[in-house]
Amino acid sequence: MRTEKTSVLLNEAADFLENLELPKNALFSMDNYGVHPPGPKPQLDNLCGTTACAAGWLSLSPVWRDRGFESEWIEDPIGYWMLRPHGTKWWESMGKEVFGTTPSEIHNIFMMVGRTREEVAVAFQDLALEYEERGE
Repeated sequence: MRTEKTSVLLNEAADFLENLELPKNALFSMDNYGVHPPGPKPQLDNLCGTTACAAGWLSLSPVWRDRGFESEWIEDPIGYWMLRPHGTKWWESMGKEVFGTTPSEIHNIFMMVGRTREEVAVAFQDLALEYEERGE
């Protein structure tokens, strides 16, 4: 059960993205949740070559996984590994469960293709400010 304030969690997500040290040959892209080149299944300690969006990188962090922001790797027919929400959860429902936001609020952060990592961090900070002003 979530015990931290929504504004605190949103600011922590912004900090995570701002300080994210990407593995070798890895990229941040809001164009897909996560993709890894063909080969062995990606492991949390070996994500070299992975490309992922904000939700994808959060779901690969042990800290955020422990908070319930989970994902899993699924191999596609041509051998690439695709990152997907774990089980039947979707990013918006995980956002509600993990952060305490509405589905549309988290959708506006995670589903805006083309944003840079910095722009996504600012979107988290802006939403956190709204929650702070409401005392949440």
